[in-house]
Amino acid sequence: MRHLLTLISVLCLLIITHPAQAQNHLDMGIFEVLPIQHEGRIKPLSGFARTSLHQISGKNRIENMNAGQWLAATIFDPQTAADMPVFNVTDKALIQKLELKTGQKLYSYNELQPALQKIRAEAMPLFSKDEKQLTGQEKALLRLYENTALITALLRSFTALLPLDIILPAAYQKSITGPLNFTELLKIEKQLETDLAQIIADKGRDPAKYSAEELAIAKTSFHLNTLRAGGDGNDLLRIIPVQWESSKENWASPWTIVLQGQGSPATGFLLSQWSDLADAYRQNDKERWAAITVDILTETQAQSPEQVNTTRLKIERAYRALHLYGWVITLYLLGAVFAAFIVMRSAAPLPPAVQFIPFILTLAGLALHAIAIAARIYILARPPVGTLYESILFVALIIAGLGAAMSRARPGPALIIAGLTASAILFCAPVFGGEKDNLEVLSAVLNTNFWLTTHVLCITAGYGVCILAAGLAHTALYVHGFKNNVALWEKLQKTAYRLSIAALLLTAIGTTLGGIWADQSWGRFWGWDPKENGALLIVLWLIWAQHGRIAKKLNPPSFMAMIAALNIIVALSWFGVNLLNVGLHSYGFTSGLLSGLIIFCCAETILTTILYTAAKKAEKAP
Repeated sequence: MRHLLTLISVLCLLIITHPAQAQNHLDMGIFEVLPIQHEGRIKPLSGFARTSLHQISGKNRIENMNAGQWLAATIFDPQTAADMPVFNVTDKALIQKLELKTGQKLYSYNELQPALQKIRAEAMPLFSKDEKQLTGQEKALLRLYENTALITALLRSFTALLPLDIILPAAYQKSITGPLNFTELLKIEKQLETDLAQIIADKGRDPAKYSAEELAIAKTSFHLNTLRAGGDGNDLLRIIPVQWESSKENWASPWTIVLQGQGSPATGFLLSQWSDLADAYRQNDKERWAAITVDILTETQAQSPEQVNTTRLKIERAYRALHLYGWVITLYLLGAVFAAFIVMRSAAPLPPAVQFIPFILTLAGLALHAIAIAARIYILARPPVGTLYESILFVALIIAGLGAAMSRARPGPALIIAGLTASAILFCAPVFGGEKDNLEVLSAVLNTNFWLTTHVLCITAGYGVCILAAGLAHTALYVHGFKNNVALWEKLQKTAYRLSIAALLLTAIGTTLGGIWADQSWGRFWGWDPKENGALLIVLWLIWAQHGRIAKKLNPPSFMAMIAALNIIVALSWFGVNLLNVGLHSYGFTSGLLSGLIIFCCAETILTTILYTAAKKAEKAP
């Protein structure tokens, strides 16, 4: 069925008029802000475009086009877009199997279609095969089919409104009042069906027996049916608010409105504006394009004032375009590097103004980091932590903020560890964001602002404090075992101990609040599922360490080693439990991370053991 739709889509593209003019001067600013309903929420077209392009190509832009420009070309000029290299195929065996040209980074829709048709019979059984049984090449092939289906839907999303390259018989031309497209052909559909039925009754189905006019009638009917089949079920581009009371939260695609009649005078007017926008794009009319995009945004907001917030849409577009986390990582790293330079400098102390530079750099990173998280809060209208990806962003903020707060007087190990750790966490964050939009709508059980603000923020703040405490414990063991700096060893011990107390407080309170939330949502305070056990694991580990220290069963190096091992405990609680795929916390499941988690835990175990052994020897030395 999927291949049939793809074939129909190709036929649709063949009857669209000549490609549009080169689009070199169109302002995409307002176009990228226009709202679309996608993945359960209203977002700007720029977000939809970026997510779609990244899924297909693995990039945020192709050639000299950003995601918004690519989307405009794809929906308004499908003939040209079908020749754009956009599909990312990296599996060499698959490239050879599809007989594609080697050495290319990206392939076009028109390049892939013949190759995919050749192996259709071989590929179809893969869709019903268990994912665990698929080879790497088979997974890549299925992914390619999915991406092809996505771009197929985009290429034919506006074919109902685009002008057609067909010759209409003279008898029907008087019924056409606008540019010849599918919606205009609908006016003569019944007459076409009646006339074609009469032709077939009189002369049969052999086109060779038809006159020129009869052949034109047959071709027009064929084109109409082909376009209809290509648009049937195409609801990807939901850009028109539906006015029916029962569907006030649903939006419709152009094809849905045209074929299913989910329209009204208001939706019809908005649809005509989109049709005019497509024409302005194809004519490369800069002034008309700019005016129509503003009109569409104004009209859409007027038709759906409760759902369309233009300020929110503009902020989301800016949030995606600015790539703030790249700047944040850079500032944190610079702050850590400058702090390390100052700490390790053995010459005369630097002027106070110079020593203040690492703090200023870290503070600038914190400001940008806070702005980025505040933007997410405003865009999604909820607290900042609701997904695994968001928890990573928040934990990094906690770590960097603590490091800066502990280093206000002068740069020290806390600022260095905090900057390096926060940068590393943010650098790895995209792995957990996935290919889909990381500005996600939460499942109903999670979408509770009170508990997201209390339980989740408390737990994730505890993660951040644990990680910083572990980093300082590593540093303390290194200083004591390899540098024999008693004063710094004592200072780092005290700091790590205080942080471990704060971490225990946060994680214990957060775990208790989680139990109360579970009782309200699921009817039980504690269910012993992996997420709950993981949170408890951190609490028990910290209690064990604190009791061992108080009872003097753990000497200072042993206590520091247990605090250093918090990195492993947090990793297992934060990420490890998600690999088990059991329990009610199904929103947190991830896959493909087991090997990375094992490597991290093994590396941490080896490092902590080496540092602890060295510190223990130094402790015994006279």
